[in-house]
Amino acid sequence: MAGRWQPACYITAMNTIQDVRFALRTLANKPGFTCLAVLTLALGIGANTAIYSVIDGVLLHPIPFSEPERLVALYQKTHSSQKNAVSYPNLLDWQHQSQTFEAIAGVRDDGFTLTTHGQPEPVMGLMVSSNFFSVLRVQPLLGRTFTREEDQRGAQPVALLGEEFWKRRFSADPQIIGQTLMLDGREYAIIGIVPAIVRMEWSHDSFFNDVFTPIGQYDDPLFYNRGTGNETAGLGRLKPGVTLAQAQAEMKTIMTNLATAYPDEDANTEANLISFKQDAVGDLQPTLLALWAAVGFVLLIACANVANLTLARSESRTQEFAVRMALGAGRGRLIRQLLTESAVLSIGAGVVGLLIASWTTDAAVAGLPSVLPAISHIDINGRVLLFAFGVSALTGVLFGVAPAVRASGMSLQQSLKQGGRGAIRGRYHLQHALIIAEVALTLVLLVGAGLMIRSLQKLWNVSPGFNPEGVLTFYTGVSGPHASSPDAIRAALREVNDRLAGLPGVEWASLEIGGLPFLGNTTVGFLSEDDPQTSKRRDMRIAHFYAVGPDHFAAMGIPLLRGRSFTRQDTANSPLVVIVDEELARQVFPGQDAIGKHIRDTLSDRPAEIIGIAGHVKHSGLDSDATSAERAEFYFSYMQLPDNILPLVAKAFAGIVRSKTAPTTVMSSIRKELAAFDNGRAVNGEKLMTDAIAASLAKRRFSLIVLGAFAAAALVLSIIGVYGVVSYFVSHRTNEIGLRIALGAQERNIFLGVLGEGGKLGAIGIALGLAGSAALTRLMASMLFGIGATDLITFASAAMLLFALTLLACYIPARRAMRIDPMAALRCE
Repeated sequence: MAGRWQPACYITAMNTIQDVRFALRTLANKPGFTCLAVLTLALGIGANTAIYSVIDGVLLHPIPFSEPERLVALYQKTHSSQKNAVSYPNLLDWQHQSQTFEAIAGVRDDGFTLTTHGQPEPVMGLMVSSNFFSVLRVQPLLGRTFTREEDQRGAQPVALLGEEFWKRRFSADPQIIGQTLMLDGREYAIIGIVPAIVRMEWSHDSFFNDVFTPIGQYDDPLFYNRGTGNETAGLGRLKPGVTLAQAQAEMKTIMTNLATAYPDEDANTEANLISFKQDAVGDLQPTLLALWAAVGFVLLIACANVANLTLARSESRTQEFAVRMALGAGRGRLIRQLLTESAVLSIGAGVVGLLIASWTTDAAVAGLPSVLPAISHIDINGRVLLFAFGVSALTGVLFGVAPAVRASGMSLQQSLKQGGRGAIRGRYHLQHALIIAEVALTLVLLVGAGLMIRSLQKLWNVSPGFNPEGVLTFYTGVSGPHASSPDAIRAALREVNDRLAGLPGVEWASLEIGGLPFLGNTTVGFLSEDDPQTSKRRDMRIAHFYAVGPDHFAAMGIPLLRGRSFTRQDTANSPLVVIVDEELARQVFPGQDAIGKHIRDTLSDRPAEIIGIAGHVKHSGLDSDATSAERAEFYFSYMQLPDNILPLVAKAFAGIVRSKTAPTTVMSSIRKELAAFDNGRAVNGEKLMTDAIAASLAKRRFSLIVLGAFAAAALVLSIIGVYGVVSYFVSHRTNEIGLRIALGAQERNIFLGVLGEGGKLGAIGIALGLAGSAALTRLMASMLFGIGATDLITFASAAMLLFALTLLACYIPARRAMRIDPMAALRCE
């Protein structure tokens, strides 16, 4: 048995090598066909590989840490929001009382000012618990991490540097350990270097991984208020064998006990546990899977195109196959030879496709980082290479089967008699079917891209509630004597506001404390004068909070509908006043005039009189504001903020200027002016409000760009396919057409006949494509805005465009057909 098996393997190997050599020689003899086929397939393979690399990095393996399935994100949940920040006292209780977690760490992102040689420099970092790195199973590259004793108020300030910041700012100097760093006016001892894979958050065009400090050393008094979350989240690692449901049940019991102990702060509050993977990925999964389906269509279209090319080429090789069969070659050997040629083409296309995928993946990650989770790492790794190999092999089978089946079914006698001329109309049926499929798939992609374009058009026509043109925002703070007392901070805020307003080219200026629209989020609880009075924040109404300057509404372009704006007379010693938006007035005082009414918020201990009604700003986004649970908004004067809030304000607040001058020029003036006033705080995070609105649509724009690129590629491939099949049809029926012209057929009829042949294929494909689009576009309904998944205008426009281009692809072959010389055609016959 072994003696017979070894020669059989040897013979098979030698035959395979012979087939590969023959395939290489055959393809080298037809460089035009080979290049076109390889490039066509490479486009489909490259696009699929690029999308898979994103799916691999975002959906399949987004977490670069050990045993990621045991990592859990922890938030506080109320009736109005599922993912609220966690108060630090609650976090400490969770750490002490939980038995289902190995450990729970706190995480809070923050901006710092690094001062070197008197020059301020903004750095982005994280405040973390001492057990944060053990939760992630991450070891420092150099040095050590925080100890429990260092994660306490009043401990010696220590810091870790992020790997990329260490390399960029300190040239990867290993002697940096033990040196000091001046952050926000305090000296921090550098104790270690954190690997670059630790990047939890993304904002202002950078990751929060420059520096890491102990969260327990944060000295803001509000941070230790059980009713204040202060942007803190929990990150835990489950014990082995513990499920998320079990941990959730335990945390529910813990929060019930805390609500009993602290009813004012924790009543009606629950812990919300989310798989860390799910929390990082968010709602990207439907979008990426839809794009993967779309790129699969591109691959099928590319395979159909190459199959048509191969079918046409095999027709010209009919006599070659017939001779080989007459000399004793079996049909199985012919099929194997053709499949070998397909495999060689697909391997070459796979190599080129990987190059395309590498370039497009790098471009996508560099161009749209805010769309992707901060923690994900996308590259062409071993898994992606294996996928590319699999797609290449599948591609070879997909486009190689049809020619192989055609060759296996040909008649030896008839092939020798015809000498390679394909005059039998039945031979075109398979090519026609492939073209119809190409057109149908292309229309589905065109309709999908058209729906995304229409959605973005609808969104851009939605008013954000203010005029963003010419509005530039940035972040800064005050330090030293300017932050030494509440009165000093108030005076510094007014001075900064006045200096900004006096800059050349600045029309209006304001400061803002609280989340900027489209860029942040700050909500507080409040009660109206008619509401049952309670100290429990969870029973209060919730609204977006802004503390602003007197010219804020002019600077932002927010209409003041009734009443008055703030003035310089609204100070800490004057009666507390507030401006509410029209949505709050409608919700809280329906059918009444809100001017003169009073509300009380959780930040102040006295009621505020409503002095104005402002227009509603779509703070949560153009597309999500209408469905947001928190739509009401109110504005206070920053001069009337309570004393206990002001130390936090001094650390960071937003500046807003309206100007027609170039943003770079304005920012240069702002930096110089503020450095002259206070050189202890950096200016950072500058952004035009128009860019902020555009960034809020980044996911939709990403989908449109990718889907549009796929649709364009599919359209080109489809039109090339139609042109190729119709040209092949004309060249193989030259004799028939010449005979018809010789018998008196009009050139116009010949032209219309060829055009009609291609148009009929296009019409059938479009009909099937419309039916497929009506079924498939319903799956992308959640990605649309302002239109339905079966929008008639989009469907009609895409169908007419595709049909017009199909006829255009038939035009040149049709012109060539009507110019056939009948005498030359008959002589050839």
